[in-house]
Parts: sequence; structure tokens; C-alpha cells
Amino acid sequence: MGTHYAISIICIGLSISACSGSKQKDPGIPTALDTLPTLDVGGPFTLLQNGQLGLSYFPDEGTALIQTEPLLRLMVTAKDSSYIVQGPNLQHLATATKVLSPGTAGEFDNGYAGISAVIQLGRTYYGFYHAEDHIGLPALAGGIPGFYASIGLTRSDDGVTWRKVGQVITSSQSKSWAAYPDQGDRGAAEPGAIVSRDGRYVYVYYTEHSRINGRGVDICIARADLTSGPPLPGAFKKYFNGSFSEPGIGGHDTPVITARGFSSANALEGHVSYSKKADRFLMIFGIDSYQERMSGQPPTHSGLYAAWSKDAIDWSPPTQLVADQAVPQPGKSVSWEGTVIFDDATGSTGTLIYGYSPKWGTTPHYMVGRHVSIGQ
Repeated sequence: MGTHYAISIICIGLSISACSGSKQKDPGIPTALDTLPTLDVGGPFTLLQNGQLGLSYFPDEGTALIQTEPLLRLMVTAKDSSYIVQGPNLQHLATATKVLSPGTAGEFDNGYAGISAVIQLGRTYYGFYHAEDHIGLPALAGGIPGFYASIGLTRSDDGVTWRKVGQVITSSQSKSWAAYPDQGDRGAAEPGAIVSRDGRYVYVYYTEHSRINGRGVDICIARADLTSGPPLPGAFKKYFNGSFSEPGIGGHDTPVITARGFSSANALEGHVSYSKKADRFLMIFGIDSYQERMSGQPPTHSGLYAAWSKDAIDWSPPTQLVADQAVPQPGKSVSWEGTVIFDDATGSTGTLIYGYSPKWGTTPHYMVGRHVSIGQ
């Protein structure tokens, strides 16, 4: 196991204050000092090898916790489908069962259906999944199918059997929109989800790939007000210009996490958990500094990052946890789709779980972990 290192920062906090309806602040402009918790991150260790339990290319989205007793049960995306992976603990995961697959031709999820976040409301589980339409789109590097992504919803009464409900978030741009020729990644993708501390809202984070109005790829947020009913299609409003005012289907958005502080980079794949000890939400996300890889430089700025928030909307500047390629590239290592799963309700210790390959294209990515602990 690698050497532990501690991250303890006096950081500039952000002040969007979307819930209060106050004037929007630019997420890149610091407004107030805030002492962040420490995040102690250990060295990498393998949780599941490529091919183990019949899985490959995993985790391909966020890793979601369904239950801890009597067995640990996780939702994991492998290749193009969603699996329940379970065992007595993280170090002894024993079975994998497919629970969600891509739809048929003509459906919005015809190429991919990866559950990336799960919440429980009462006895009902809701899973938010990355859906891909592959029809008529140019391929990405390494032969990865091009996609127009959206966020789909599944639900389960027992955490075992899942059924599709429909789309909850789509991009403001149509499938035909492209910011540059042969753009293979399009739409709203890679969801994370959390319930607000007061239990009123479900927040869903998504990566907007359209690159409209000079934006890069960045992380946006939508919410459903549970006082009006369950988080079903039609219930979500996107955050835009300081308030949750745009429809989840086709509405405009304002990002809450960007890569503006980097040169030629994108922010993507935000997965959120809550630490009671820190009294904050923790987001793990990727920064793809594509200028580095395009020029053949090592991944100094690319990798997995962390940010903190008191309200799940207004996020601290990013702190790098792992330096590596943040998107798969043939012949290069990759560390992506990170999620922190805490050991218990205190949120004091846990595991950063992510997909890793030492040489993607030759070795599909597989499940790696790092122990984490939270301090003040």
C-alpha cells in the first residue's frame, strides 16, 4: 500500500446561494475564506481485477451503495450495463448480477444503461443512470462508440429488481448539435445524486458535454422538490442563473463545477457523498487536461479531484487526489469515475473507489480503491 498523504487547505469558498434566490455568483470567483476538512488518502489497492466475477471495463460510472447489511451491496456499471455486486465487505466481493441493460433501437438508452447513483426514500430505491443513444454518431478515441447521453431513472422496491421509469434530465442541445466536427460525446451524462440534509430535495449532478457558448465540458445540477412528490420524470428543475428554474428535460443550465482554472481542460463525472464528521458534502470528479495528453505530456493536472460543499450547490475549488489520465486513451493509464463510499454513518473513514487501467486498450479498467479518512 502506498504512503498516505494529508490535504489540509485554507481555501476560498464560493457563494452561489441558489436556494435563497440571491444573485448568481460565478463559480470561478472566490468570495469568502473557508477552512476545509482534511482528506487523508492512502495508496491504491485492487478490489476486483479485470474479468473477475465476469466483469470488464468497470466501474464505468459512479459506484453506488445500496446496503451494508447483511451483505455489502453495490451498484456497478461494467461495459454497457448495470450490475449488483455484493459480498461480506469491499475486500471480499463475491457475486455480480446484471440488473439493467441497454434498450432497443429507437430508445434513448439503446447503447448503454449504467446506473451511477442510488438514493433511498422510505422503502423505495431510485437509481439514476447514464443512458446513451449510439445511432448515427462518430466514434471516440480507441473505438469507443459515440453517444448522445441523457439521465434515466430506475426504481426498485427491494434493491434487487429494477425497472426503468424514463428520462429525467436531457441536454439543452439536441442530438444533432456539435461544437466541432465529428464530436462523439454529446448530451447530459454521468450522474451523481444526493438528498439534501433536510430531506426536502434530491440533487442530481450531470456532466454537460455540449460545450455551448464557449463553455467546456462541465458539471451541472438539477433538483426535485420531494414536498411535491417523488423524483420522477418532470419533477426536476435545472440550476440556471442563480435559481432552479429550468426544466430537467431540455432546459438551460449554469455549471457548478468547471475547469476554468486549468488550461484547456474539462470537468466531468461528479459523484457526491456526505460526511457527518465534516458536516459537508464531498464530490469526487475528474479533470481532463486534454492539452497535456494531446501534446504527449504526462498527466500533471489531469486526474481525480475533490471539492467540498455545505449545501451541495456551492463548491470549494478543486484539490487533486490522483494524477492520471481522466478519460480512457489507447495505450495510456487511466483513473476515472471516482466515488467515496464511507464505512458508516459518521463519514469519518471510507474508500475511494474508481476505475483504473495501467494501459487502457490492452487492459480494460478494473476496480481499485484507496482508503480515505476525514479530519478537521
